[in-house]
Amino acid sequence: MAAEPLGPSSALATFLSGYQFESVLNRYRPIRDQIGGHLEIDPTQALADVFSVLDTVDLGDLQNFFEVMRHAFFAACGERVYLSLYRADGEAVRGGVPARLNSVVAYDPAAKPDPDPELKRVHDWGPDDFRRIMAGWFSEETEKQEIALDAFRSGFAQNRGEEFTVEHSAGSSNRWDRTTFTIAHGILLQALIEAPSQTHAFLLIDLLLSASRGYPNRAAETLIRYIEQGGPLSSAPIVIHALGMLAEWDVPRFMGPLAIAAKHGQPWPIRREAILGYFRIFIRNEGLLRINNQKVFAQMGDEIEPLIVAVSPEEELELRLAMASSIWNPDLNLFARLCCENSDWL
Repeated sequence: MAAEPLGPSSALATFLSGYQFESVLNRYRPIRDQIGGHLEIDPTQALADVFSVLDTVDLGDLQNFFEVMRHAFFAACGERVYLSLYRADGEAVRGGVPARLNSVVAYDPAAKPDPDPELKRVHDWGPDDFRRIMAGWFSEETEKQEIALDAFRSGFAQNRGEEFTVEHSAGSSNRWDRTTFTIAHGILLQALIEAPSQTHAFLLIDLLLSASRGYPNRAAETLIRYIEQGGPLSSAPIVIHALGMLAEWDVPRFMGPLAIAAKHGQPWPIRREAILGYFRIFIRNEGLLRINNQKVFAQMGDEIEPLIVAVSPEEELELRLAMASSIWNPDLNLFARLCCENSDWL
């Protein structure tokens, strides 16, 4: 691997030349020096005088300066591998095993060893454990939300639960994948069906989407079962939107509800989300095929344009703008560039 260049990167050098760093810093450096070392600077100065100087600081301006420097620091750390560790400073480490305190004590051959920490890994959790940790997702405390998200990400990746088959159908060929509807998916599905309010249900769908990374078919199956069991929001735009974020183009079981929702005659909010879902799924599927095979498999005009019929000019404009906006999302951008080359879809 080539050695990284020394000194500031071009981006950081541009920042240092464009931002009047010294002039801003010089407003605060004398105050910092006076507060941090007033006895060394002037031992006769009263502490009350130091406090009065601190009271003159514009805290809003100081906060803005701090944010600028913080972003510059993280940007610089992100440009050098040997500095990247500093970006993790202060971050919570989850899933670690607590170690014993290695305090030095007199050796006693008769002393009992310290007990091992009592650990229960997510892979050993049962339904009650997931219900307990799920409560943190509804908390206003970020720490509890992150703990719940990490737990469900791990839970969704398990292989304990009910096995089911995903059928992929592409033209005249079919294939079948075996995967698992985990305990965590089952608990979330039950909570979604029994959600006491719409807001509660929206938060659960957000948890499903946020924790489904790497296992979209399992999450899509959760939504399909919710629809099949007649969940209170089974035909709501939020459910159609979530299915469009997860479903695969060649899985009829997942695409079925989207096909129904995209038909003319459906309420516009539902139909809009279904068409946008079709669009996202097409971009993901076709873009990946083009990357892997370096050729075109399907055209946007053949697959998506037929859905945009019997709509008002305002509705069509809303769809076109939403499509154009969605391709800038990080998860679609690369695929969209390949799908939209030499295309007249916009």
